[in-house]
Amino acid sequence: MRYRLAIVGVIAGAFGCNRSSELLSPLVCAPPLAAVDFTTDSTAALCLLPGFTKRGDSGGLWARGAVADADYAWVRVAVLDPATGTELWGTRPSPPSFRRPDPPDVIHALRVDSVVVHRETIEDRLVEIETALVSGGFDGARRQPALQAIWWTQRAWVVVQARAASPTTIDSLRAMARTVHVTRSGRGL
Repeated sequence: MRYRLAIVGVIAGAFGCNRSSELLSPLVCAPPLAAVDFTTDSTAALCLLPGFTKRGDSGGLWARGAVADADYAWVRVAVLDPATGTELWGTRPSPPSFRRPDPPDVIHALRVDSVVVHRETIEDRLVEIETALVSGGFDGARRQPALQAIWWTQRAWVVVQARAASPTTIDSLRAMARTVHVTRSGRGL
């Protein structure tokens, strides 16, 4: 049986560098986005909404609230080297998409509906940010608002995934996703 990669995480240590100097261009957060934060491995940065804090060990996960809260939401950012992209998605990498349903033999398959593709410019690249309602998966979601964007930067894959308890939060998570910047460390993978 095939397994679906539900959440991409990268576990790595911090490089201990001056992280603001790692950005190739300044990252300015416009309200309501409040603060810049970096993944623990310093490969990416983004602007966060108020109340989002880093969670877990992987260093690329931020969340607001508790799972049972009406305003609960999380966002994960990972920068993957080409070898990891090939390992996950094949020799001609074809990242997952809400527009391509999981095959029936996938354990913890996601069932997706109400898919909307938002074409956004992120760091001078045209990126498709997909939003949808997802059911199933590892967490047994039921029509949970979700976001996914995966793009190539010439040296690395950038993966942004998010979930929210409320559909109205997805636009806010999309605003955060638009601010993702790959750092010098991330580009040198």
